Parts: sequence; structure tokens; C-alpha cells
Amino acid sequence: MLLGLIDGFRKRASAPLRLTVALVLVGSPSVWASEPASEAVRSLASDLVEVAGLPGMSIAILEDGDIVFAEGLGLADLESGRPVTPKTVFRAASVSKTVAVTLLARLVQEGVVGLDDEIADIGVKFPDSGGVTPRLLSGHLAGIGHYQGSDQIDRRRHYESSEEMLAVFAEGERAGAPGGQYQYSTHGYTLLQVAMSTAADAPFLDVLEEQLFEPLGMSSSGGDLRARPHPEMSTLYRLVGRKAFPIPVPEDPSYKWAGGGLVSTPSDLLRMAGAYLESDAGGFLTPETVDLWWTSQKVGNEPTGVGIGWRVGEDSDGRRIVHHAGSMGGARSVVYIVPDEGRAISIMCNAQWSSLIESTAKVLLDVWAQPSWGGLEQADGTRWTYSGTFGDQPVTGDVELGGRSGSLSVPDAVNERLRQARMDQFPLVRLSDSRWAVVSPIGLIESELTVSERDGTLKFAWGSRVFEATLRRGSTR
Repeated sequence: MLLGLIDGFRKRASAPLRLTVALVLVGSPSVWASEPASEAVRSLASDLVEVAGLPGMSIAILEDGDIVFAEGLGLADLESGRPVTPKTVFRAASVSKTVAVTLLARLVQEGVVGLDDEIADIGVKFPDSGGVTPRLLSGHLAGIGHYQGSDQIDRRRHYESSEEMLAVFAEGERAGAPGGQYQYSTHGYTLLQVAMSTAADAPFLDVLEEQLFEPLGMSSSGGDLRARPHPEMSTLYRLVGRKAFPIPVPEDPSYKWAGGGLVSTPSDLLRMAGAYLESDAGGFLTPETVDLWWTSQKVGNEPTGVGIGWRVGEDSDGRRIVHHAGSMGGARSVVYIVPDEGRAISIMCNAQWSSLIESTAKVLLDVWAQPSWGGLEQADGTRWTYSGTFGDQPVTGDVELGGRSGSLSVPDAVNERLRQARMDQFPLVRLSDSRWAVVSPIGLIESELTVSERDGTLKFAWGSRVFEATLRRGSTR
């Protein structure tokens, strides 16, 4: 571990944290890159699981077409002590949408359905569906509302037919005319699911299995069948503060397979991501398909930031990224791809974790790519005081640095945002040069921390707010 970081953190934290961490490696030694990269990711992820109080987490990393890292941390079931392994299955939540649009890509390439076919012409019976197409549905541009009070959802019921699924939201208020505005909509993906199923003339889960899961070797993926769950399925938890409690009666998501009802593993999701990164003429996905799927759609001349299902943009380093995250009862998930570097990461948890999971994914993927673990010039135990702002609120406190680890005292302004997950101190972990990770209950937050002999600066973004402070050298213990 990082210079005794966790031992030191346990002594300082406002409440004791206890979590068994199970690390399981897969693959032969030749699969792995440098051991420092593996250890760096493993150590930082373990710190995060401990600090956030997560029951379990699974991580996989793809590089140059191979899954080079796949590990489970924590527990799939707290009561029995069953550990998370790379085979543990989690709810994909809204990452299911990326699975659905990858199936759509195959069906479009094979001529089963067209991106601009109107769903009524495909054979879908849905009120006022003129102008609604798979392209618009995939990009949340079809005018279909998200969850509404008028929805007829019975979360304990298993929905068998397309008609039953569509009836859940058929009477809901429309968000606007097709193509007129962006409105994120899980219901829109149920409509897309029915369109694909109708065009293929087979149940949606069967089409997924035949056209996607079997060809890509996604053997642990499928529908979240509550009556007969996958044998490796994790127990679903909710977090209260930093404590996990099992969900007594989890939702049956059979009304929204494509929008948030699938289960998978990080490795399976990266097998899917690899189909995009390894596209070629005549392959599972063609370069033309990938380019279209990863190009933002527009409303007028304004890009929405969403292509055919995938979110597209740039990270804090200006690199092109393609990603999608999900959250629902008992689940937090993400797939995060850096196309120009041929790398991707997927993280899945068995708790509904309010978190900066995209930031967490970026930090862990960067740590894998560049595991810089050199020490700082400061001796262990160097203390600094800080003063600055968090958004528009003043903050003060202490920072301790010791080589490649440290801690940041948490001001009241930050704890107000954490609510029940309040903490006295956040661990700090040095990534490279002046780049550090703040290990918080809501994820790994990349920060810039620079120090000279007498002073320094610390800056990081916390969602829409920026923490920015000046450091002054304090006492050395």
C-alpha cells in the first residue's frame, strides 16, 4: 500500500471503516504490463473502496485489443463474505444503452433496420410516433420524456411483452417534436428496443444474445432476471453515508432492458468496447459505423455531446473520450474509452453510489498508462496550512505531504456537499509531478498540487465547483 496511507487514514477518519478487500488476478503473466502499473491501479482502487465504504467493485482495463487488467475488490455479498472476482456480475444500469446501440450498429450494418426508418414503418405501434427514428431515439432527440409521474411502472412486476413495456409510458407528456431538442430518456430506449426487436422478428434479449453477446464472447451479460439471477450476480446495496445496506426487494427492470435492465462484467463491457477500437472493413463493426456512432448529433447547429448512444467529448487533458455511465438501485457503472490511445476502462459497483465515476475512471486509466511513483523532495510529515475558496465559500485547513501520499483536512463547505458521508480528512495520492488524486467518498478527483520551499497551490474541480487554495508551510512533526 502507499506508505502506510490506509493505516494513517484509519487513525484520522471521523468514523471507523472496515472492509475486506479481495484481489483476484486473471490471465497469464504475459498478459500484464509492468507490475508498477498493476500495483498502482490496485492500490488506488483499494483506497477508494475503503474511503467510500463500497461493498464491492470490479475493474477491467483494455489496451491494444487485450484486457490487461481485471480485478475484483471488496465483497459481492457482505453477509456470506463472497468476494468480488472478475467473473462477478453487476447491474449495468444506463451503460445498458451502449450495449443497445452496439446491437443497433450490427442491425444497421446487416440491413435489418435503418437509422432513419420511422418506427411506425418498422411496425411499432406507439401513439404519435410520426418522425421518430432509431437515430433520434439513440441520441435522446425523439421527443420522448424521461421518467414522469404519469408512468405506469410496477417495479415488482416482470414485463413479458413489448406492448406491456410501451404501455408504461405511452400516455406520458412528450418533451417536444422529434429532432427539436435534447431530452435524456430511458423510455426512448425502450422504444428503440422494441423497434429493433420488431425489425429482427425476435425477442430483444434473444437478438442481443445471437447478434452481440455470442460473437463478442460476452458470456456473463444478459437481462437482469430477478426470478432467476445469474449465478455470479452480486447482491445489491444502497449506501447511507459510507455504510452499505442490502436492498430488500430490488426493482425488476424488465420494462427497460435497453435503457437500464442488463447485467454484465467490466471485462464483457470492454470486449464490446474493443469491437469499436478494433474495427475494420468487414469486421464486427466497420470504421464508418464507429465514426458515425462516435460523432455528436446536433440540434440545429449545436452538438448535443451524444452520438448514437455514446457520449463524446474531451477530458481535462484535451484528449478525445467516448463514455457512458449508469446508476440505479444497487449499481454504479461506467465505460470510458480513449480512442486515440487504444485504451478503455470499465468500473462496476454493487451499490447505488453518488459519485464522479467518469473522473474516477480517467484517474485509474491514467495511472495504468503512466504509473509514476517517485517521491517528493519533502520529508515525511511536512505540514502545510491552506486558505482559499470552494465555489464561492471560503475554506481553510491543513495538508500533510509525505513523498507520494498525504492527507487534506476537509472544510465544512465540502462536508456540506457530502452530507451523511462527512469526513475529517481525505487521503491524497501522488500520480505524477504535480498531479495528485483526492480520494473522496464520491470518487477519485484529479488535482493540481504544487509546492516550493515556503508555499504552494492546490486546485481541483468538484462537479461544477472548484476548490482552489494557497498553501503555506506549517510545522514539521
